[in-house]
Amino acid sequence: MEEGESKEKEEVKEKEYFVPTPEELEVLRKLDSIKYEERTSEEIDKSFSKREKEVLENLIKKKVVEVRKSKDKEVYSIVLSVYNRFLLRKKGIKIGKKGEVLKVEEKNPESKDLISNLEKVGYMVVPTEEEANEISKILENDIRIGNVIGTRGFDKKYYVVLSSFFVKESQKIIELLKNGEATLQEICQKLNFEEEKAKALLTLLLEKGDVIEKRKNLFQLVS
Repeated sequence: MEEGESKEKEEVKEKEYFVPTPEELEVLRKLDSIKYEERTSEEIDKSFSKREKEVLENLIKKKVVEVRKSKDKEVYSIVLSVYNRFLLRKKGIKIGKKGEVLKVEEKNPESKDLISNLEKVGYMVVPTEEEANEISKILENDIRIGNVIGTRGFDKKYYVVLSSFFVKESQKIIELLKNGEATLQEICQKLNFEEEKAKALLTLLLEKGDVIEKRKNLFQLVS
């Protein structure tokens, strides 16, 4: 067995047997309460006490918390196995045929359950910030590695989309807009899209800068 492989297996074993002290658990919970993309060193300096920072540094040494790159900045990330065992709220999320969140209910969830559900539709529309935060916690790892993307629209709804679905379906909108500007209704009619599906894709295209909204619900490709 190579030295690197042996070290990796030892680290996995350490995480499997890690049980946080009450103080460590409180720090993990506090870190978890901060949105993933906002868990920067600046935010930690501002929000954590001196003792909490010491505990956090110790958790990093134990490889329970990692510092990762997210959107060109470093953020603190809780290792998924530890997150699932000690922090994940037991919630299940069901998605309707039009991408709407039907309900958030008590369940035995894992991120793969929600991903499996999400794959059936390709996207979901989340009406409230509370539900969006719940979903982002469950899908933290998939968001981090780029399997899932999401954003908040001007309509104050949150759109969560599988990356593979976005790549495939958004291209249809881009090809349509190459022929000229189009309204939301025209896009839905010509591409046979549900309105919420079109909104989810357009919101992400707007965020990427590929499309502009000339006026309400009128879209044009950026040349």
